[in-house]
Amino acid sequence: MLPSKVELLPEAIRIELEQRLERQGFSGYQQLADWLKEQGYEISKSSVHRFGQKFEDKVQLLRLATRQAQEMKQVFADDEAAVSEASLQLNQSLLFQLQLEKGEELTPKELALISRAVVETSRGTVAVKRYQQEVKDKLIKLEREAPKRNLDPETLRIVREEIYGLAA
Repeated sequence: MLPSKVELLPEAIRIELEQRLERQGFSGYQQLADWLKEQGYEISKSSVHRFGQKFEDKVQLLRLATRQAQEMKQVFADDEAAVSEASLQLNQSLLFQLQLEKGEELTPKELALISRAVVETSRGTVAVKRYQQEVKDKLIKLEREAPKRNLDPETLRIVREEIYGLAA
């Protein structure tokens, strides 16, 4: 699939077009086509409209992801591992949703980028799980060594719950 005329615009012009689209509430496509003509680019209203619809979809997905990330921060408070894990799961979900909804419209390059993002997200999930297991292993080791180190059960509870944030 060949890139559209709008996608072939110089970056500065395309960014200005995107900003105008947002300011105008993703409307006024004839006005935008006229503006592009003034800049020296002959692009039809319908081409600008198609680009605008795709760009609006991307903006809405970004806003949704941002809102969900803010909600996760509130729910998980200071538990960074839980926030990371939930973020990774959210990213995977959004990427799969994007593939399902826009699969036929995606270019091979976009599909490759999405696939790569899914792989990177999966690696992140594995890293978080590995870290969580390391924390659990350290706690088990500490509990086994507690008598040798003269650690009482209350000190272990404080380490487990207040330092590592884990329930007994």
